[in-house]
This record gives sequence, C-alpha cells and structure tokens, in this order.
Amino acid sequence: MKKILFPVIITLSFLTFKANAQSNDSQNMPVTVNQEPHYPAGDAALYQLIYNKLKYPEKPKGTLINGKVILYFDVLPDSTLNNIVVMQGVDDSIDNQVVNVFKTLKFAPSIQNHTPVKMNVMYTVQITKRYN
Repeated sequence: MKKILFPVIITLSFLTFKANAQSNDSQNMPVTVNQEPHYPAGDAALYQLIYNKLKYPEKPKGTLINGKVILYFDVLPDSTLNNIVVMQGVDDSIDNQVVNVFKTLKFAPSIQNHTPVKMNVMYTVQITKRYN
C-alpha cells in the first residue's frame, strides 16, 4: 500500500505545483485579473442590439437558417475591439453583419493588477431564422 501511495502523492503534488504556476505570466510574475472584458450593458443587451441590426438575406420559403457565429477578437485598453475574426459562421452575409456590429461596439477592458490591458475574447451568437 505504501509503495502505491507514495507515487500518487508525488504525482498530486506535481499537479498542484503545475496548476499554481499557470497563474503567472511569462516572466513568472503573479497576475491578478480584477475584471474580464465585457459589454457594459450586459450580454442580453448586446444580443438584443445584434438581433435588431441584423438584416437576413432573401431565401426561399421554408428555408431555415440555424447556426452559430463564433467571433474571436481583442479588447484593447481603450475599450475598442480589434482583429475581429469569424471562427465559425452561418452565412457570409450574416457573418459580415455581425462583424460590422461588433466593430461599432465599446467593451469594458480587462483590468489586471489595476491596469487596463488587451485581452482576447471569444463570443458566440446563435442565429435562427425560418422563412415563411
């Protein structure tokens, strides 16, 4: 039993050390994230804004558009968004419209160690439209 327990304890201590090391930056300095980047009015208001501005392309009756637009972008310290990339899309027209809406937005930046910093963000926008 002691022969099995010792390697398990060593392995657990290594995993604990490894997990603690991940909270440090590249220079092994502790980083405190005080705030993640976010849309100031909240996610519900953000999605409502997107859906209000979205103009669906013309499609035949009975057509269903259903999918996710997954965006990846940087929130800069000045609250602007940069490098907006569509990771997964639904339709080129809809994808471009969602990107154009995000280009006009201002997000609250990430705060680390009480300083605004650039941070990468990924957002998913669910799109569902049935043409009647």
